[in-house]
Amino acid sequence: MPSTDSPPQASSAFITRRSVLIGLAGVVLLSLTTPYTDLVLRGSRLCAAHLPIGSLLVFTLGLLTWNTFARRFLPRLAFSPQELLVAYSMMLFCAAIPSAGFAGFVFSVMAAPFYFADHANEYERLFWHHIPQWFAPHDRQVATTFYVGLKPDQPLPWQPWLVPTLVWTGFAVVYFFTLFCLGVLLRRQWAEAEKLTFPLAQVPLNMVGIESGAPSGRPRSSFFRNRLLWAGFALPLLVHSLNSLHYYNPAFPAIQFLRLPIGQSLNEPPLDALADLKLIFHFSVIGIGFLISSEVTLSFWVFAIIYLLQLIAFRIYGLSGGSITPAAVTALTRAEEMGAFLVLATLYFKPVLRQIRQLLLSGWQGRAALTPEKSATEEPLPLRFAALVFVIGTLLLCGFLVVAGMSPVWAVALFVIWYAVLIVLSRLVSAGGVLMVECSFMPWDVMMRTVGFHGVGVRNLTLMGFPQQMFMFDQGVIPLPYTLDAFKIMSSANIAPRPFTRALWTGFAVALVVSLVTTFLLIHRHGAINLNKWFMTDEPGWPQRKIAGWLVQPFSTDWTALQFMTVGGLVTLFLYHMHRRFLWFPLNPLGFVMASTGTLREMWFSLFIGWLFHVIVLRYFGHKTYRFLRPFFLGLILGEFLTAGLWLIVDAIMGVQGHSIFPA
Repeated sequence: MPSTDSPPQASSAFITRRSVLIGLAGVVLLSLTTPYTDLVLRGSRLCAAHLPIGSLLVFTLGLLTWNTFARRFLPRLAFSPQELLVAYSMMLFCAAIPSAGFAGFVFSVMAAPFYFADHANEYERLFWHHIPQWFAPHDRQVATTFYVGLKPDQPLPWQPWLVPTLVWTGFAVVYFFTLFCLGVLLRRQWAEAEKLTFPLAQVPLNMVGIESGAPSGRPRSSFFRNRLLWAGFALPLLVHSLNSLHYYNPAFPAIQFLRLPIGQSLNEPPLDALADLKLIFHFSVIGIGFLISSEVTLSFWVFAIIYLLQLIAFRIYGLSGGSITPAAVTALTRAEEMGAFLVLATLYFKPVLRQIRQLLLSGWQGRAALTPEKSATEEPLPLRFAALVFVIGTLLLCGFLVVAGMSPVWAVALFVIWYAVLIVLSRLVSAGGVLMVECSFMPWDVMMRTVGFHGVGVRNLTLMGFPQQMFMFDQGVIPLPYTLDAFKIMSSANIAPRPFTRALWTGFAVALVVSLVTTFLLIHRHGAINLNKWFMTDEPGWPQRKIAGWLVQPFSTDWTALQFMTVGGLVTLFLYHMHRRFLWFPLNPLGFVMASTGTLREMWFSLFIGWLFHVIVLRYFGHKTYRFLRPFFLGLILGEFLTAGLWLIVDAIMGVQGHSIFPA
């Protein structure tokens, strides 16, 4: 018999036909239901975080119901943990496609410049001639039908949409596969060289009893028999269910402590700068705060408080005669954030860039760049292939915009800046376990602060607005963290990488087709103007509103913003080197880059509570007690997310709209 101490090689037996089929069934289900919940119900979103409610709900119901039944009565039909993880990874990888990751925005972004054009805003004169015919349907009547809906017996106007939809679908395929290749390269550096923990991937792994890093990759415990898990699960279930009943019928009592607007009582300057301050309780974020490294959590809430102190300092400066408005404060803190993102992305991407260079220069069959190609079959894609496709894919994306009429310089700048944002946000998820990530700027903000509005130009900004709004606007569902978490599940469960990659991309193809068709039909049935305004009107029309505003008040190079960008970059550089060189230094630069974002303002207090429990338990009760309590805090995460999913089902049955549990 082989030794049980040595890890077995990954086996493609774990990629069974039925595991792919149940994964595809889950992908189809989510691709059909996510557009309805996003656009019609307008409540909790099935995909609004990097631990998606929809994927987790389908995974858990399948695990609890079918496997519990099958193991007792039909053991041969029960799914193995690895089969369930393959199915979950397929749903995870595709989770954002039916929502803000692509299908949720693609049609409305194409239609908005034409439907909202009128004599007052002069969109037709300002923008239409910059938009190629294959970018969007130029027929005003087509856009009107899209927004008001089909009349009885009116045929579906699919012909004008066909070419632009195929064009943007092709762009999406190249974009997602390019990021997939980037994920392969980052996985090598982050998972193997730096040993990041990927905290959100630990949730499904723990649910099937697989501990990350376990040599055998086999289940070790019965997750759902732990009473502390169910105690943690019950708390958000009870609180959110009571509040949901109150939403349905105000006669039911509600628990009001989840969102405390303490800033409302701060009326005197300079504390009135904190008028919007709220203490917000998210059970799932408290759970994450307990489970991840205390150093990371400490950094998040400390820098959130430093940001609040910075607001007070700006307010004092304004009271003392300085000319600074709230809008200027936002612009300056955002500039700090830009500098922090660009510097931190450079530091994180530097070893990966070195890896790409070595892979490409070493030759396809030449000398090994990192280790011998013994690792080739241990990667989701061959490393040299991934490096080459990442470069070619990026050039194709830039070339697409250049053909449309965009300057090559700004096309390249768009993706360089966006990759910087992607890498830092992905690091926040992979190292920090952050459920929702955000940056408060877009790539064009960096460009215009550097060279001014006219330096970039209306044509470039108009064309840039399309991919920026479709793929970059909602950073809470960017694809790279889903990909990296799927890779972590693959390696922890000892699943064969190449069949795993094929399973993911099979799910992607199905999700793309089903979600586009579902979204298109749903919008034309209801009329976009009657659906979720965030998806259909507010955000799709945002690029044109911004550009029109800049045309009225153009600006040149913003030297003050560049100074604050420099400050933000230098602070980040200092934090990075202090964190890397000195074990006693407690602050991680990841906390600084998100300090000024609305997402961290939403989460910091919950992270603080989780950190406080983490520190107290470890300091006064030890690691044994910490491990004992982990299921309770995992229960908080599952309880909040699954309660949100279950109430979405109730909302759909009852026809109730606007009822949101997470995000609140």
